[in-house]
Amino acid sequence: MTSYAIDARTTPEPLAFPLVAVMTSGASRLEDVTGRLEERYGPVLAQSSVYLFDDFTSYYEKEFGKGLLKQVVVFSGPREQALLPGDKHAACALERELGDEQNGRRLVNADPGFMTLSKLVLASTKDHAHRLYLGQGIHGEITLAWKGHSFERLPWSYPDYVALIPFLNEVRAILHEHLRVSGLDPSRFR
Repeated sequence: MTSYAIDARTTPEPLAFPLVAVMTSGASRLEDVTGRLEERYGPVLAQSSVYLFDDFTSYYEKEFGKGLLKQVVVFSGPREQALLPGDKHAACALERELGDEQNGRRLVNADPGFMTLSKLVLASTKDHAHRLYLGQGIHGEITLAWKGHSFERLPWSYPDYVALIPFLNEVRAILHEHLRVSGLDPSRFR
């Protein structure tokens, strides 16, 4: 039997475009959080429309109340996929910083992830059968997978991300063109 070894010195680390889904009760707070995220990730490449998260689930209603707004923000600078656990810890710190200390509740939910040409991955602190442990107490979930000419839902895909597939397909096309124009190797973005 032949054994194949990967030489970490010559195998380039896979890259991805970071994204963060931001949820909060006010549109002005969405803008403020996006500005803070730009300090970490750089310029915004694309933003989904702001939508009412209540239309998809009442999961956060007890914590945040009704009227929770959400927006997915994709950033333009490619980064190593291995940075996702640190991104999740930074998002949790931002949530604590912007929270209501007096009442001990969050006012913002920031969920980081990344997009490659083949998938959209979200970070989670919760383990589940469809999530892989990435280190630092963080798991990664492939939320949508690219098949043929579109992202497609998986059995565990969140309904709001499924509704965002047209937007995410457009972002993927922008990313593909960005790679082509910049001379970056698309195989590093799978």
